[in-house]
Amino acid sequence: MIYDRKTGELYEADTSPNSGPARGEFDGEGNYWSAGRGGSLIKFDIKTKRVHEYPLPTPYTSLYTARADKNGEVWAGELNGGRYLRFDPKTETFTRLYAARTVQHGPAILDRQFHQSSLGLVRRPRWLAGAHSAAR
Repeated sequence: MIYDRKTGELYEADTSPNSGPARGEFDGEGNYWSAGRGGSLIKFDIKTKRVHEYPLPTPYTSLYTARADKNGEVWAGELNGGRYLRFDPKTETFTRLYAARTVQHGPAILDRQFHQSSLGLVRRPRWLAGAHSAAR
């Protein structure tokens, strides 16, 4: 469910049975990006009131959260995949970036400890987390 504070409208968008929208954040245009528990990145387009699902490039992975940077690209960490993902909404393509080191069950949880830079998201201090462990 999406609640538009400006208009007071509440939207229940149609999603596939496997999407499972989870954590996420709004981008600069007001679109909501979230992790899809079923192996996809999910966008709720505020202008069209439609959901777009983008399958992840690595099989058998899912996301914990998603976050748009100031350039409009969306970042996420694969659970059980060992990579960070950068998604370009203009071309609808993913770039896979390998984590500097991995921990049990892969890297990955992008969280609110990021700050914006001209290169996208930068993390300080650098924490990687898996399903059952964390490393610094």
